[in-house]
Amino acid sequence: MADQLLGHADELLAEPRASSGELRYLAGRLRESPVDVRRVAESRGERLTWEDSAADIDDEKI
Repeated sequence: MADQLLGHADELLAEPRASSGELRYLAGRLRESPVDVRRVAESRGERLTWEDSAADIDDEKI
C-alpha cells in the first residue's frame, strides 16, 4: 500500500495542474501513513514490555 501511495504522490506532484483539493487529499493520506506506523510501533512496544515483564516473573519462579 505504501508503494501505491508513494507512486500516486509522485504522479500527482508531477502534474502542474493538480488541484488544491487533490493535493489536500494526498496530504491527508500521506499523514495517515506515519500515524499508522506509530500506532503499530506503540502497540508492539507495549506488548514487548508486557512480555518482558512476564518473562521476568517466570525467571523469578525458577
